[in-house]
Amino acid sequence: MVSDVADVKQGESVCVVADSAVPTEFTKPIIDTGERVGAEIHFLEVKQQDIQSPLVLQVLSRYDVIFVLSTTNFGFNSIAKLSSTGSRVAAVPYIDASTMKAILVDYEKMREEGRKLGRMVTKGREMRITSPLGSDLVFSVHGEKPGYLGEKVTKRGGYAMLPIGALTVGPVEDFGEGSLVIDGVTWFLGPVSTPFKLAVKRGRVIDIVGRGREASWMRDVLKPPFQNVNRLAEFLIGVNPKATYEGYMPGGEKVRGAVSMDIGYHSGEGDTEVGKHTDIGSVRNATLKVDDQTIVDRGKLIL
Repeated sequence: MVSDVADVKQGESVCVVADSAVPTEFTKPIIDTGERVGAEIHFLEVKQQDIQSPLVLQVLSRYDVIFVLSTTNFGFNSIAKLSSTGSRVAAVPYIDASTMKAILVDYEKMREEGRKLGRMVTKGREMRITSPLGSDLVFSVHGEKPGYLGEKVTKRGGYAMLPIGALTVGPVEDFGEGSLVIDGVTWFLGPVSTPFKLAVKRGRVIDIVGRGREASWMRDVLKPPFQNVNRLAEFLIGVNPKATYEGYMPGGEKVRGAVSMDIGYHSGEGDTEVGKHTDIGSVRNATLKVDDQTIVDRGKLIL
């Protein structure tokens, strides 16, 4: 990922920071590759609870490129603080063996597929997600600007959260009816043990159906004071062939053929004074149709 994601060049200053629970087998390949391209490599190990501390973020901000490997969360707010200083940032939260496997992929092929998907879905008037557990959600991304989670981090202040590999696009506001059953992976809780249903009306989540810890977490997310916390904010289709549902959301939403929906603040990631953005979770074995064209068939991406 030193070259494929961060495009590290000879002479650049690079810091690989990892919490104390990250195995050497994860950090060493990054350090070795950085040295081979002629970068000035530094390694910083910190306590697990200090990975997002103000002092650590201040130390990291002087580097051209930063690789963050964390066994816990490393949120968009922390990434934004680092990238605001001009550093290029590649972060791997909730790192484990399945995450690392999903990083070793054909990046150019995934980028091509992500862009192609973007053109396909935004031309359609209506999208429909169904799944074996009862999802049936109709919404639209017609005319919206698609993005791709996986472009190279080449510009000052650029960042990526790994593993990469997903089309992302914001749904048309105030349009969306039906239900979505989350049974894949959630951001903070990992693989879903008890699926839960989101009831959606006019592009907003109006009810949570379920009794497990995931449903309880989702109800807490919807509590005030944030504005528009229940609004459909971002739709994703995974294209990473090595991502799995074994870990947490950074990989779970990138599974090839997985569909996911985020809610809340529409124009950026992370919490702000005007809103909150939450990655809800992914749907297994979903079927996605754009108008009359099937894009995903029971979890299989059709391109």
